[in-house]
Amino acid sequence: MNNLVYLLAGILLIALLLFVFYDDLFKGSVQTKYDLITDDKVIDQEFEKRFILSQIVPDRDNIVLPGYGEGLTFTWKMFIPNTMGERGWLSNFGKDKPIIRIGDSPHIYYNPKNNVLKVVLKYKETPFYAHYPVIEIKDIPLQKWNHYAVVINGNDIVIYVNGKQIKNQKLNNIPIISNSDIILGELDNNLIGRIKDFSIHFRPYNTYEIRKIF
Repeated sequence: MNNLVYLLAGILLIALLLFVFYDDLFKGSVQTKYDLITDDKVIDQEFEKRFILSQIVPDRDNIVLPGYGEGLTFTWKMFIPNTMGERGWLSNFGKDKPIIRIGDSPHIYYNPKNNVLKVVLKYKETPFYAHYPVIEIKDIPLQKWNHYAVVINGNDIVIYVNGKQIKNQKLNNIPIISNSDIILGELDNNLIGRIKDFSIHFRPYNTYEIRKIF
């Protein structure tokens, strides 16, 4: 009887350890992050960079990792100078400047006229009707490096600036994440500034994980 109790206790202990270290033991070999920019990149009007999805995730047909939750995480650092209005911009001052686009969803933009960071996603209300909600972060700090994180976790969209959660918005449905190539910037329509450490994570991160990155 005692041996059976010890055996059951041992099995339970092993199961608990497997549960606790599941990510490290079973998912650690899966690529969960891809660095799009690692150095300090000055953005100019000739900047546009395309990443072919099949080369980034060659063994999968879906950009989102199965088993991690329905979503993605974007992290990057960005410096935007105070250009004192429209005169400092080489492209349309009032037009959204793409930071990253994946197909028709998700997109992240910066608008210099309003000094706003925008996250645009697509979700379907019906099979025939789609919404494109815009989630905004206003009054972006200028003249300094800021660390950004955008987390898409199901229909929860969470935005962090410098480790602090700034926005948490729930959509009416889970957004569509395109399996298209990833594009940074847009030729002749770029922000003025610098970007570094831009990474895409193929799963949603929680607050604890975001703070570890920061």
